[in-house]
Amino acid sequence: MKIAARIRRIRLERSITLEDLQSKTGLTKNLMTRIESGREIPTLEMLDRLGEALDVPIHIFFYDIVGPDLTPRLTPRPTLPELAEEWQGSATSPGSHRGSQHRDAPRGTWARGVRRVNVEMKLLVASFFASFR
Repeated sequence: MKIAARIRRIRLERSITLEDLQSKTGLTKNLMTRIESGREIPTLEMLDRLGEALDVPIHIFFYDIVGPDLTPRLTPRPTLPELAEEWQGSATSPGSHRGSQHRDAPRGTWARGVRRVNVEMKLLVASFFASFR
């Protein structure tokens, strides 16, 4: 589901009008209409204002809403130090050399590490803006 659809669904579920959002966020009704229709991409600042006005954490706009507590469904994954250790373990195996680190790494380890960093960066940005509430 797109961010625009999530914003609209949450607003309608809470019976909040565009006029109410305008007064709470300072974003014009016209801008909110364009955001909800997907014609305007909201900035992180706008999403932070909307999250505060709709009384939801900012990560809700990026993940599907799961359950009554509105938290994303996260699967347990190895931590970055665990991934680094796994990567180093494969690179120091007998007969390997620097040029073969990627080839010798367990299948998908590097890609999982990159995905993990991307997810952690998104959550870091979301928590950063949440700290200003």
